Amino acid sequence: MNIINLTPHVINIVCDESDEKTLTIEPSGIIARCVEQREDLGVLSGVPVSRATYGAVENLPEPQSDTIYVVSALVLMAVGASRSDVFAPGPAVRDAAGQVIGCKGLSAGPAYQPRNGVFERHEWRSTNGRWGLEIDVRGAVRLNVSGDFIAAYRGKAIRLAEDSVVVEHGTDFVLVGGDLVLYEGMGTQIARVNLQSNREVTVLVVSDGDIVVSYGYKRRSSAWYRVSGFALLPLTASEKAEAKARRRKAAIEMTFAGKDTVRLTNYPARIAGKRFWANEYNGSEPREAESIEQLIAWAEEIAPLAEWKIWGV
Repeated sequence: MNIINLTPHVINIVCDESDEKTLTIEPSGIIARCVEQREDLGVLSGVPVSRATYGAVENLPEPQSDTIYVVSALVLMAVGASRSDVFAPGPAVRDAAGQVIGCKGLSAGPAYQPRNGVFERHEWRSTNGRWGLEIDVRGAVRLNVSGDFIAAYRGKAIRLAEDSVVVEHGTDFVLVGGDLVLYEGMGTQIARVNLQSNREVTVLVVSDGDIVVSYGYKRRSSAWYRVSGFALLPLTASEKAEAKARRRKAAIEMTFAGKDTVRLTNYPARIAGKRFWANEYNGSEPREAESIEQLIAWAEEIAPLAEWKIWGV
């Protein structure tokens, strides 16, 4: 853990009850401050009087992996609940003469939560050993989920490099597996590395309601799940078909937008442009569709939407 001192003073942090174990943090050269404005209130008994108001925090770096910042108590109050990586010196520690010699630990802001999670490392390498992916878990909470996944955590996944991911303390749902695909939803793929020999490792951050597909060897099998809180619920056959239909409909609508011709085929019928054709197998005459919704409805009269193929022309 890196501790960056954003005050102008040396900070001596007393780490045990005996006051013997002390961690000294030198100033970094960067000073985080609150913007100050002064209001002149005149003179009182010959003494100038003014009032200070404090605004936004300046010179506070962006969050970084495995790093915390120590600032003044005023800056910590101004940061409030917006940052969990900012601290102030703890209560003062004094010597026998009453001089301040350090502080008792650090004071946290309202956003900080104790890190009572796991600390572990995973590493995968390609067959030739030239590339792969390392995942360091630092304080995330390990979850037990259904399905053939490598691991699942409540935490925060950060891609540090092409071959490195850190999962820290946080509130996201992080999934680690082989050939994983976010099929539907608002989640994010953090990393995906091909390890050769039809092996992959994938890191996803998923949200409630997302649909995730875990594929087997050469995608000859698949398991479908819906995210519910911090759990994964297997999809039924009907739910899987509905998800495929939703994606197909979205793809059709996206392909259709701004184009004069869109072709959908599902032997022995086809849809092209804004017209519907069916060949001699059902004997229908071409019909003019008034909207993409009507076009899709006609397609579903012949076969489920998931079975149609799409071409944009």
